[in-house]
Amino acid sequence: MVKVCILNQNDCYNNEDWYINNFSFKSVKDAGIQHELVNIKNSEDLFKLIEMYVEPNETSILNITDLLYDKDYVFQSIYKSSSDTKHSTYNGLGSQLTRSHNVNGSMILIKRLIVNDSHDYVDFTFNDLHRVIRHIFVHNAIIINPNDSMEDFPYILDVLESVPDKRTFETIRYHEYKFIDYTMLFYCDISVEQNPENLNKIASTIFRKKIYGRVFVTLTDNNDESPQLLDLDENTMKEIYHLHGIEEELDHTKYAKKFDLSSHDKFPQINYDPNFFSIIHNEYEKKINIKLKTNIENFKDVLNNIK
Repeated sequence: MVKVCILNQNDCYNNEDWYINNFSFKSVKDAGIQHELVNIKNSEDLFKLIEMYVEPNETSILNITDLLYDKDYVFQSIYKSSSDTKHSTYNGLGSQLTRSHNVNGSMILIKRLIVNDSHDYVDFTFNDLHRVIRHIFVHNAIIINPNDSMEDFPYILDVLESVPDKRTFETIRYHEYKFIDYTMLFYCDISVEQNPENLNKIASTIFRKKIYGRVFVTLTDNNDESPQLLDLDENTMKEIYHLHGIEEELDHTKYAKKFDLSSHDKFPQINYDPNFFSIIHNEYEKKINIKLKTNIENFKDVLNNIK
């Protein structure tokens, strides 16, 4: 048996509630989110839950959306959408989770492994519910320091809005870096001293230009219409750094998979498998023992000079 989550009708978070402290585990727990954790044995039980809680009908659209993913798991939602936000069964929080659909009634949340082809279901917990809700609003950037240390930097909409020293607005510039069809944004300061102590080895190796000072790095996915902000962590950044430092081509197309859409055995399908995090981790594990080759002293361009 595994647990899935029934997210019942809940009010949405209003703009004035969008503060990082409001999305701590304790804050979400204390908010009294209306939900149930229900055991299922197999996919047939899941279909029964859909009939019981989602209640699809001829006038509604049944949707399956991948909400959040990392190298190990994907969190999915199953729900009934509607164009009417004023109906009595409108699920405000569920609608915010989807980012693009209005949810009518209850939503089913499931958690699945993406490290094997069978995409096994695993227990969905309140910790997972907190993580999914927090991910709507709060995202994690990484600060890379010139001494090779890294720091987490949580933000809501824009990294610069969360920078304590507002004076840096005038001197920080951001630059896009495409990697495996995803976009990394490098925020660097054009006013820092360009001396050897300030040379940022890790950021320079990845961007292939000299970068001085501390650098903020964020990540977005490859959705053309509405790119989703994703979380970066120190381990992922170290893996990205290693893969750039060994200067070997990374062929991510070999990870592509085809799904049999006619089969209900693996219902629902998973859109983000393989994904950025799993590809990076798999390639890193294969190439972890290859020595770094990049000499950033050979780079002639300096990213801080681009104004």
